[in-house]
Amino acid sequence: MPHIHRTAWFGLCLLLACPLSVVNARAAEPAADNLLRARIVDTDVELGMLVTGTIEIDAAGQVQRYTVEHRDKLPKAVTTLIDSRVPLWRFEPVELPEGQATTLSSMALRFVAHRAGETDYAVALRSASFQAMQDDAPETHELRISGKPAYDYPGNAARAGVSAVAYVAMLIDPSGKVKDAAIRQVNLRIDGNETQLSEWRGYFAREAVRFAKRLRFSPPTTGPDAGKGPWTATLPIDYQPLSRESRLPGRWDTYRPGPISAIPWAAPDSEGADAPPDTAIPSRLQNSNEHRRLREPLNSAD
Repeated sequence: MPHIHRTAWFGLCLLLACPLSVVNARAAEPAADNLLRARIVDTDVELGMLVTGTIEIDAAGQVQRYTVEHRDKLPKAVTTLIDSRVPLWRFEPVELPEGQATTLSSMALRFVAHRAGETDYAVALRSASFQAMQDDAPETHELRISGKPAYDYPGNAARAGVSAVAYVAMLIDPSGKVKDAAIRQVNLRIDGNETQLSEWRGYFAREAVRFAKRLRFSPPTTGPDAGKGPWTATLPIDYQPLSRESRLPGRWDTYRPGPISAIPWAAPDSEGADAPPDTAIPSRLQNSNEHRRLREPLNSAD
């Protein structure tokens, strides 16, 4: 297997719970159309929320500013946890161009909620990823999907009322062709026994890999990543009925998380090889030339 020189995104697992992050059950309850609403007491079922924003750090790695998308729509427990932790984070130093004081990165945070009594939920920040942003950089600096490919909501799943998020990793060669693809994780929005769940995970995994292998990419031709393939990119695909495609910000998604598989062609110690896939944004290719790393674990301030 080839050694990977670039990875699409970098995530950090953490075990961090906020003492102030117990929220009323009705505030944390998932949307009414959720297939698992009546089964949230099941320990195999997870309430999850992906929060996105930006973070700006200086050359020393200190946080100078950050933004949170749709802040007014988020539960108070989530914003409290963000505001109490983000300012304390310290990243690895960054080499900046002369005259530039800070650098901007995207921020994706995965929150989960678990029962903490008869009526309350405890909210925790479980994983996060940060990747460099170059707002003024030309498109030729980036690895991009060619065209506007569309994936189909599989007919068998539609008839059965099953939806899922499949996270698929791709090995992309310098010409933009997908040399290999492998599923990282499949999270199901369905109830069932272990055999049924395994069959549905396999079904969505095969669909996602089949779709990924048909993709073509436009490799970067300028900038620091030009000519430095192969690349590894992660694409989350949210298979769901059209009526659920626009999930409102601040709503909890209920699902059965699947096991996380390693990227088979990546060395265990390579950058991003063990990154959690659940911070990738559905239907968007996660790609970055630089991965922002924290100096210490996110819960080190506890």
